[in-house]
Amino acid sequence: MEEIINFNSVIKRYGKITALNGLSFSIKKGESVGLIGNNGCGKTTTINVLCNLVNYDSGNVLIYGNKIIPGFVTYKNKLGILLSPPIFVNEFTPIQYLKFVCKFQKVDQFEIDLRIESLIKSFNLNSFNKKKIGDFSSGDKMKIALAAAIIHNPEVLVFDEPFIHLDFQTIDFISSLIKSLRNKKTLFITSHNIDLMTNLCSRFLIMDHGQIINDIALHENMSHNEIKSLITDSILKQNIRSINMDWFE
Repeated sequence: MEEIINFNSVIKRYGKITALNGLSFSIKKGESVGLIGNNGCGKTTTINVLCNLVNYDSGNVLIYGNKIIPGFVTYKNKLGILLSPPIFVNEFTPIQYLKFVCKFQKVDQFEIDLRIESLIKSFNLNSFNKKKIGDFSSGDKMKIALAAAIIHNPEVLVFDEPFIHLDFQTIDFISSLIKSLRNKKTLFITSHNIDLMTNLCSRFLIMDHGQIINDIALHENMSHNEIKSLITDSILKQNIRSINMDWFE
């Protein structure tokens, strides 16, 4: 199976802080992979490096066999990227912004209005058509960001914390959408919500201190609780600490 993403011994430092410490993993075409770890473990830096938003110091990052280097952006039309927090042109209305994304991603002119209408309706944003994105709630901003990430029908979906600030109905909609894309698209998702991740992904990369400490594949006979337990145990055993709060009584 074709290898889509490959990190090989990647190091990224911010001053004296090492965010990625020899990070290595690969993702093949059609896989649905969840990147899981505690705050500060390097998940968002991994996404930012993959999307060429920050440079890395050493190692190699390959996508479709091509090395990601500064200025290399042509691969991004194959990616549907959702950052956390999302970035917008806040003065645009949802339709204006989605049209802008369609132009940038070279969506067929005859498809643009159809896709925008479909997404606006699916995300229940009809009543906000004339409202500027900067005035939206955090949840509705996330809906627009998700719509922008998929409107060009990309081959690879890279979602960094896609469920933050969403209501239950929208989470259910997005979860159903992602499930329907399993084995059709390549999915790379970060989230703290282990329950959602175990329902959406078939492979789990557990990250700690800028490294992959466990690579767990979901097997056919494994239950939801079994995979959740494996993930939780992998995370917790890396963060055992003593607590001394005698003063808090």
